[in-house]
Amino acid sequence: MGWNSIPMCKLNEHRQYIEANCSRLLECLLRCQNKVSKKHSVNSAKHKHREEPGWNCFVKEKYKDYKDCYKSWLSSGRTDDRAFLDMKCKQKKFKYSLRRLRRKRETVKINSLALSYEGKKFKEFWSSESSTIMWGAHYGSAFIR
Repeated sequence: MGWNSIPMCKLNEHRQYIEANCSRLLECLLRCQNKVSKKHSVNSAKHKHREEPGWNCFVKEKYKDYKDCYKSWLSSGRTDDRAFLDMKCKQKKFKYSLRRLRRKRETVKINSLALSYEGKKFKEFWSSESSTIMWGAHYGSAFIR
């Protein structure tokens, strides 16, 4: 089905414009669609390396151990049962530490905020969103009646 067989505007000028610029319009629509799909894609780089507060303290080491065991199991040709069991044990420890971190997410954020204040890293302290919300609510209720 070509462009001529699709019912378009009855004005001759409009049909001529659409026919003349059809390829440019399609290219523009495809570019827009690609931009939107890249921006909202789950596999975009923005989502792959999402920063998790407390990762270095609770999970990083267990993830490294699990990754090393997994690589050794793959290098054995996936036939070594001892390497497989060791990998599964490390995987459970990693997943448990990740679940624990996610359950304690708010506590970890508050602790890191307190440490940044204690360490006299005031710029870091005030740049965090939770500190401004916390103090804004505190002083807002004290002065605004």
